[in-house]
Amino acid sequence: MPLRFIVTLGLLLLGGLYLLPQNTENVRLTLWKGRAYDLPLILVVLGFAFLGALGMGIWDLPSRITNAWRRSQHRRAERRIQEAETFYLAGQASIAKGDRRAAQRAFRRSLRRNPVHKQALLESGNLQRDLGHLDTAFDLHRRAIQAGSNDSRLIESLADDFAIAGRPDALRTLLERVRYSGGDESIPLTRIRDYYISAKAWEIAAEFQKRLIYRPGGASEPDRMLLAHLLYEAGWQLAQAGKPSDAEKRLNEAIGVHGDCIPPRVALGDVHHASGRRDQALGTWREGYEKTGAFIFLSRILSTISNGSSGEDTVQALRKALRRGPGDDSLRLALAEAYLRLGQPTEALRYLEDDSAEDTPRTRLVRARALLDTDDVAGARAVLSFHPKSGVHFHCTSCQEQLADWSGRCPSCGRWGTLEQV
Repeated sequence: MPLRFIVTLGLLLLGGLYLLPQNTENVRLTLWKGRAYDLPLILVVLGFAFLGALGMGIWDLPSRITNAWRRSQHRRAERRIQEAETFYLAGQASIAKGDRRAAQRAFRRSLRRNPVHKQALLESGNLQRDLGHLDTAFDLHRRAIQAGSNDSRLIESLADDFAIAGRPDALRTLLERVRYSGGDESIPLTRIRDYYISAKAWEIAAEFQKRLIYRPGGASEPDRMLLAHLLYEAGWQLAQAGKPSDAEKRLNEAIGVHGDCIPPRVALGDVHHASGRRDQALGTWREGYEKTGAFIFLSRILSTISNGSSGEDTVQALRKALRRGPGDDSLRLALAEAYLRLGQPTEALRYLEDDSAEDTPRTRLVRARALLDTDDVAGARAVLSFHPKSGVHFHCTSCQEQLADWSGRCPSCGRWGTLEQV
């Protein structure tokens, strides 16, 4: 009962006790026919005042009960929110200790007390995804989105969910949502790009990489190199599909993005050569060697010497490169091989005699072949007594895979530009 009501009744009672002896006049009060009473006037007045106060108290009682219940519910909700936060922090501590089961129990208890705890939904979803429960992870992360969370970690977690599940359409939808909400696009963009790279959808992956690069501060050296490699893959895919003109556009674009990227220059020369444009192929490979110094360009140039071709244009291309780098031992060795393939062992030996580089197995093999072609069997036997290596020509600097043929991307580890001559 409210204190105000009790005080009012108390004052009425005290007033009545004081006034009743001083006011003895009676008044006839008829309640109904046949029922009349003679009562002191002051008692009648105080009685009606008492009844009025009592009525007002009873009238106000439901609203007071309702307000009290609401305050109780509010306090209970606050207590549950605090308990949810406590369990969430306990789950985080369990994750830090590597105890996933304890973390899972803590997050479950947290969400029972507060089903819209955004961080608990996020971390619980991540945990479920790591355990392989993708459907549960999707549900938890969607609930976090519905709770109004725009945490970049949530966007990243959802992107991981979709990427693992192989759902690029969902990734794109997520990207649009982030864009319209004014969030950071770089997180889902990288996930979408990586998904398309794993699916070998090079054209789409390159488009997403362009969007990443063209963001402010996004054109870093590794980003440009990756875009060049993706454009190379797209161009080479077009070349294999019988679309040389489209392939050339992509490969030239890759070279423009990063001039030191080796695969697109090699592939562009291959496309020219396959289309019958031998001079353009030789020029492309020569420029590639001058730019990067990669042996694969010399190997491609030498490969143009075959039965039925004079090979003079090949020699001219190598000589032109040698004039720009007269101290390049690899170029002299390549010229020696070119003359040897053209049946001119004497010219080959002339370039080998000028070679001041380390006596490598490849140099010894070329010298021995040239000596044999000049009928110097003893000299060839002496050169070959060093037992030069043969067979493997390239190795991957990333995974150490040994390969007989060069490719723009290591077939073992999938890295670009890691194959080097042994």
